[in-house]
Amino acid sequence: ALARKKAEGVVLGRPVGSKNMKRKLDGKSGIIKEMQNSGLTKVQIAKKLKVSRNTLYLYLTNLDINAHF
Repeated sequence: ALARKKAEGVVLGRPVGSKNMKRKLDGKSGIIKEMQNSGLTKVQIAKKLKVSRNTLYLYLTNLDINAHF
């Protein structure tokens, strides 16, 4: 069925640019900085924000707010 649609020239898959660009931690950099300054570990911060450690690490890397760690 997909091969037939493709042969007919129908575009398959999600439209370009339709992916959600909102991230779980957008707008929470101030809260994260406060938690870091209060001495919480990154694991503790991730648990409080209900995200995975990896999500927090990637967010911090992208913002580069963990430069002092």
